[in-house]
Amino acid sequence: MIRIGHTRASGTLVFGTTRHDGTDAVIGSASGGWRYSRLIGDEGAWYLPHSRYGRPRLPDIERLAAALRAAGHTVEVTITSSSNATAAIEADRAVRAAGRAARYTELADARISSATARLAAVDARREAVPPGQPVINDRYAGFLNRLNRAEDAARAQLATGHYWQRRAEATSSTQRYRHNPRVTVGRVERLEAEQRRLQRRRDGLDPTGERSGAYFADLAEMDVALADLTDEIGYWRGELAALETAGVFRSWTRDDFRPGDEARVLNVWYPVVRVNTKTLTVELPNRDGGHESNNEVTRRRTDTAPYVNVYGRRRDGRELLSPPPAEGATCTCRITIPTFNAEFIPERDGGPCPKPPVSRLTIRHDGASCGCDGTCMLPEPDEPDVSPEQEWTEVVLFCTDHAFEFQADIAAAVATEAATVEDLS
Repeated sequence: MIRIGHTRASGTLVFGTTRHDGTDAVIGSASGGWRYSRLIGDEGAWYLPHSRYGRPRLPDIERLAAALRAAGHTVEVTITSSSNATAAIEADRAVRAAGRAARYTELADARISSATARLAAVDARREAVPPGQPVINDRYAGFLNRLNRAEDAARAQLATGHYWQRRAEATSSTQRYRHNPRVTVGRVERLEAEQRRLQRRRDGLDPTGERSGAYFADLAEMDVALADLTDEIGYWRGELAALETAGVFRSWTRDDFRPGDEARVLNVWYPVVRVNTKTLTVELPNRDGGHESNNEVTRRRTDTAPYVNVYGRRRDGRELLSPPPAEGATCTCRITIPTFNAEFIPERDGGPCPKPPVSRLTIRHDGASCGCDGTCMLPEPDEPDVSPEQEWTEVVLFCTDHAFEFQADIAAAVATEAATVEDLS
């Protein structure tokens, strides 16, 4: 029996057959570009390229199953879902991306170091030649040709090293971009739209799922697709909730704006005309660069901007680059109870401060511009050999008392140009 199975973690695989048992002609000619790999399972298996981490491509699966049945084989198609598939997929994706980045970095370092040494050797041999030395014989001409060829080969090797260096940077930046909170917000919106679309199609099927034109063969396959979408949405929403709890990111919503405010869309400020559920209606500048109409006949030019593209708000002379804290937020500092002599009797911790915040300090830690001398990038400052983590953002909320107490520290942080202070009062 030939088994065609699909899971989000492993993709679409074909078991129960080998590469040269007569089924290779059927599978190789099927649509979808099926390929064989000896590294899958114990004896190898056929797989559908680019099917890992995604939903099953049912047309390709059904066409392959029909072709195998027409050739006289017994075929079983199994599509399964897992409640925690997204978490495992993202962890595996991160590990694979880190492995690729490390491999590309290793290739780049080897080639760049070798090319640099070869170029240094070429330069040293060139320095031994007197300036203006003519080509006096064929032997000297051959020497110059060999020197030029060595330089060309070294520069070609250096270009190859720079290529692998760019590949490593692209791999790391792609993984960072995938977990960018603004990208995650857009991904959740797209997944929810897809979930609603599939739910409408499922509700339109009869109990047997035989309605003509239906993409899914039966209700069970539709339920698997909906379960996968639900799991994926839940994972990304949990990541956004963790960022919001930590105070790192919270998406702008309609509750944060009102007509008359100014919104920073990407890098330009626009007056807000209307506040919608998913977008802001902003006024575009006239041809002369202003926002006011020159006469009553001229109509205002407006456009909509999704909240994921909003980077700031101006209201009553105050400017916020990120949404205000959630209702009920308190100061993130802790209360320190002083003693008569702190040298002999240590100060006591009075717990978290319950007062409302009046200012917010945001520090973008990258190990260099933040002034932490790289210690902020280490999971454990006492272990300097640990590889640095990605850049991260620290958000501190101050009440009136703590803002006055730590005003010197706030000024020092702002002086590094990696921190911003916003008035929340």
